[in-house]
Amino acid sequence: MSIRSVAGLVTASAVLGAKGDAAPPKYDLAWKELITGTGCAPETAMTPADGGVGGVITCEQTSEGQRHFKFPPGYFDIDEQVVVPAGTIIEGNADPNDPADKTRKPDPSTQTYFVATTGVSDPEAAYCGTGNNLRQGDAQKLRIGFLLNSNTVVKHIN
Repeated sequence: MSIRSVAGLVTASAVLGAKGDAAPPKYDLAWKELITGTGCAPETAMTPADGGVGGVITCEQTSEGQRHFKFPPGYFDIDEQVVVPAGTIIEGNADPNDPADKTRKPDPSTQTYFVATTGVSDPEAAYCGTGNNLRQGDAQKLRIGFLLNSNTVVKHIN
């Protein structure tokens, strides 16, 4: 099994109101169960943190047996290392890169963001668990992002 971690998650202040456009909705952690589980509900309605009307996360089973999740525009909280099971595709709403003009910034209202809600600011903290200084599960709380297994894809995430 091949495992790798996706780093470089952004903070909310780095993306909110980046172009003055209406900001997409903010969502809590409810999405995590969809990814870490084994099901593939065709549609899962999301409720924004402030209430109101939210988007829908869709899931399709591909002909290769993969679960293909498509996320709506929005800011999705992420508070730990989320294990993405083998054969899972996570796709955001729109490609943040313009192939015709790579310097062009994406419209935030069309983008899917995963925003770390916690972090570590202690430069002396041991992140690897050397000398038995971390208990089971502690490292996952320090390494915010996605832990990808074999045959997984994460794309169109800003």
